[in-house]
Amino acid sequence: MVLPLQIINYLRGINDRLISRESNVETATYLALSFVLIVVAAWIEATVSLSIAA
Repeated sequence: MVLPLQIINYLRGINDRLISRESNVETATYLALSFVLIVVAAWIEATVSLSIAA
C-alpha cells in the first residue's frame, strides 16, 4: 500500500488530506476480499476435515 508515502506527502504539505478517497476505497476492497477469502478457506477446511475424519 502507499499509505506511508501519503503520510509523508501530507507532512511535507504536498497533499491537503491525509488519506484520499481512493485509498479508502482500496482499503475497503481489500478488507472485503480478505473476509470472503477467510470464509471460503474455513468452508474448505471444514469440508476436507469432515471427509478425512469419516
